Amino acid sequence: MTSRHFYEFGSFRLDAEKHRLMRNGEPVTLSPKSVEALLVLVQNAGKLLERETLMQAVWAGTFVEDANLTVAISHLRKALSQNGDSVEYIETIPRIGYRFLADVREVFEEQRPLVIEKHTLSRTIIEEEDVADDAVLPASLVTTQPHLKAGSKWRSRRMTIVAAGVVLLAAAVTIYLLLRKTNQPVSPRSINSLAVLPFHSLGPEVAGEEYLGVGLSDSLITRLSQIRQLTVRPTSAITRYADHNSDPLTAGRQLGVQAVLDGRITRDHDRIRVSVELLRVSDGQPMWTQMFDGEFTNLFSVEDEISQHVSQELIDQLSGEERAQIKRRGTDNPDAFHAFLRGRYALNKRSFDEIQNAVKYFKQAIDLDPAYASAYAGLADCYLLLGDYSWAPATDAFPLARAAAQKALEIDDGIAEAHTTLGHVEFDFTHDWASAEREYRRGLELKPNYATGHHWYALFLAALGRTEEAQREIRRAEELDPLSLIIQANVGMVDYFARQYDQAIEIQRKAVAADPNFVQGRRKLAFSLEAKGLDSEAVNEWLEVERQLGADQQMLADYKKACADLGIRGYWQKAIEVDSRNPDNAFRAASLSSYYARLGQKDLAFYWLNQAVEQRAPWLVYAKVSPVYDNLRGDPRFKEILDRIGLGG
Repeated sequence: MTSRHFYEFGSFRLDAEKHRLMRNGEPVTLSPKSVEALLVLVQNAGKLLERETLMQAVWAGTFVEDANLTVAISHLRKALSQNGDSVEYIETIPRIGYRFLADVREVFEEQRPLVIEKHTLSRTIIEEEDVADDAVLPASLVTTQPHLKAGSKWRSRRMTIVAAGVVLLAAAVTIYLLLRKTNQPVSPRSINSLAVLPFHSLGPEVAGEEYLGVGLSDSLITRLSQIRQLTVRPTSAITRYADHNSDPLTAGRQLGVQAVLDGRITRDHDRIRVSVELLRVSDGQPMWTQMFDGEFTNLFSVEDEISQHVSQELIDQLSGEERAQIKRRGTDNPDAFHAFLRGRYALNKRSFDEIQNAVKYFKQAIDLDPAYASAYAGLADCYLLLGDYSWAPATDAFPLARAAAQKALEIDDGIAEAHTTLGHVEFDFTHDWASAEREYRRGLELKPNYATGHHWYALFLAALGRTEEAQREIRRAEELDPLSLIIQANVGMVDYFARQYDQAIEIQRKAVAADPNFVQGRRKLAFSLEAKGLDSEAVNEWLEVERQLGADQQMLADYKKACADLGIRGYWQKAIEVDSRNPDNAFRAASLSSYYARLGQKDLAFYWLNQAVEQRAPWLVYAKVSPVYDNLRGDPRFKEILDRIGLGG
């Protein structure tokens, strides 16, 4: 007599000694490692087990890829949920580990040794024991051979054992083939859209190194976006998933992609380990996984490896130019690379203070490697945003942006982002329309799936009155970055410039509904509501804009009183009073010109329009198509303004 040890949960019984899982007495087909993982989970039911702990328990002393655990858990979930069982047995704690949820009972049973134990025709188990000549065989086996005489016990038993052996062999081959098929990596060749999520640290956070996860993801996005056959979500779309608790598959569904690249970073002093897995969003199946170990200072080599492996897994054949772009590292100086990552991390936060920090880091990278073209491109973006947001005088910021972009392209003409930035400077500041279009087109030629490139090119086309082209480009940008609120709002602005106000209002309202604190969305919605003649709704939006921009209670009260007395005209008059007290800047000049134009005060409108031209106000480039200047059209002075900025044709 021997004692057998089992664990029971739900309709399942897990044999702890033989590593066999049964459901209602029937065997459940699982790979050995999946059963081992289940045993560890069951023995620790209710406890959170970290991935590393499970890896060590199941694959102790063996170096295997991190995604083997993901595959094992996936197989377990499928096995436990068969036959319509809706109970959730295994809980995933994103990026941390797993917890077994069911109540588990330990059972110890005294067992007699069995000669033959027949479960099903697909799985027959023969115990290794001597069989006595007078042993009585199960009737089910004897009756399968009706031609045998009752006295031929040995021949009957021998033939039965042979038959059982054949069944066992067939079952073993079947199970092997099924397991082999189940464990085959999912073919990723049909994948054409990808999100590279922010990498996360599994160990204690190191002060000052939060940039690593988003920075590495951002750098990979830049490289993989060079592949024409692959749509990669931009960094602006994935930073919202930097939270350690974010689930990669949920993120993939929200981003509307077919696959996500998820990564984890572990640092131990001067060593770093980066584990990555490529997951198919539809079913969570891993398509590729790898672990990279190296020196912390050699992080760009890890980036090289990841980008090349992922591109090879997803794309059957890359062009020579695409291969060159993916292999382009930018620098061999590790300190310069880390400074660049810090700069990109700061730049993507889009605040005044962080952009100032980004300028510092990009300059540091350039000091360490004067030939670092991508660092110059990052510096150009910083200066462009400082000018575009009126955080610095346009006459100071845009020339610096232009010089940095040109320097980047002098070193490496293949940087699409630098071409796009240069195009925007030529559009917004120098008003060299031919050069601007050439640069936009060159950027999109190098990187056809660059959402920002399509976005900015659309605004350029809209300013020229090329409505159909603008709408096509802005909607392509929206396809590439569907969660971008600024792109959504500017889909509406392109429609607004085209005098398609109903469409504009509909899309802009969606952007505001997605984030009620999105002040740029409210501002653009207010313009469209005004143009449609929905004055009271426009007033409400303008008042909310003022509140979100920091107007105090007294100022808000003054705005409300003016609007109560005169409606939308009261708002414009109050806005003139407030802006007239502000320091001189290009944005102020353009705003005052638009308010006076709406009020029909042409002389003052033209005065401030001329001031805006002198100060190179970025918003002025839309004067040709903006409805706010409709009161000025037909006046020779307006044509003169348009001629001065190259839009008089």
